[in-house]
Amino acid sequence: MDVNQMNVLLYADEGFELDLRSLVNALNRRTSFVSFGVGTAKYNSGGEAIARPESYDALPQDLLDEAEDSLRTFLFTNTPYGNNYFFQSSGNIVIVSFYGWEYLTRLPLSNGAVYMIVDNLAQTLDSNYRHHPATGCIYDFLADKTGVDISMRLAHMCPDCLSRLSTKKLSEEHQRIFKDIKTLLDDLSQASKWNDDILKILENERSESANVPKKTGYEITPLDFIPESNDEGYIDVSREQIRDLCNYYVDLRQENYEPHEKGELFETFAVAFFGLIKGWIVLEKNANMEDCEIDIIYDITRGPTLLREKLGDNLYVECKNRSKKSDARDISHFAMNLLSRKLKSGIFFSMKGITGYQPENWRNTTAAYKRIIETSRQLDVTILPIVGEDIEYIRNGGNLVEHLMDLVNRFVRI
Repeated sequence: MDVNQMNVLLYADEGFELDLRSLVNALNRRTSFVSFGVGTAKYNSGGEAIARPESYDALPQDLLDEAEDSLRTFLFTNTPYGNNYFFQSSGNIVIVSFYGWEYLTRLPLSNGAVYMIVDNLAQTLDSNYRHHPATGCIYDFLADKTGVDISMRLAHMCPDCLSRLSTKKLSEEHQRIFKDIKTLLDDLSQASKWNDDILKILENERSESANVPKKTGYEITPLDFIPESNDEGYIDVSREQIRDLCNYYVDLRQENYEPHEKGELFETFAVAFFGLIKGWIVLEKNANMEDCEIDIIYDITRGPTLLREKLGDNLYVECKNRSKKSDARDISHFAMNLLSRKLKSGIFFSMKGITGYQPENWRNTTAAYKRIIETSRQLDVTILPIVGEDIEYIRNGGNLVEHLMDLVNRFVRI
């Protein structure tokens, strides 16, 4: 098996109405490590109740031979399980039952197939945990099967599960699977929350992307910025790469974008900007929670030690790209989101600035900036303000990690 990818095979029961070819094509356009394919062997559940091990022992040998080297093999059917489960597994083979799907949700089978696939991929990262009762997290057990509707619409991992995974020290293969999981969860949520078919959404993305100018995103690879002689864990940021990234964003800002497009552009830039720090891994992006939308959450446990010691294991980044400065209400809302998710720190990234905050006169605490200082002292959370002037500073040669450390230390000196 190719070490540069993990193979997943899909089969459909005879008479099961799911376009596997379109599903596989859509999935492969979105994943970078997990590779999907349609099996050639025939699968026939027999139309009777699925049971383990009997139904698995009865699978044809040619299907078992095809599935031998796959990470997972999914067999989709309308035949129910005797225990009314969505799925069970035997080895790497998973039989998924969509029996009674129309009574559980109005979302199409394709959305359900993606959900079941991602659910099982998540189990490759941690197979020892399930939520009881349902919370909307991909690690829900879903004993009440009606919970699958809200789970597809939320399509996320809860903060507790993200924290748990961050302590597992995932292998390189699992990190790459995790990256694909996050992409597919984002796609599934985006489609499901509007009652859309994920296949149509992904097909539209492909069609539209053919006509979009090349300047729509910035691909980066985290660089090893840590010099051997630097035991403290600082990163000597590549001046050339970070300058190019900032220049790229500044150029894009000159284009005529709609407000929501500017917001998406700024979030994309933020992911790339902080992604230049080695070891900072995006755990969650654009996650629609019950009470808010999370822009970006990073796992920074593998990053520079000095920042991790000050900021904790996970870091929340809120992105604001409005035409006006952010105010005290924005700061209070951000602080409450940090506390509700038991996070120790966050970056409030506002391109136009924060009322009362002057980077060149940061000791002067007024308006929303004063709220940042008060919140940090009263609630024991750290909110780092980063504004357009900070981007300019880094663009002109400033060291990103040292600048973040300086922002952290300001709270001690105010």
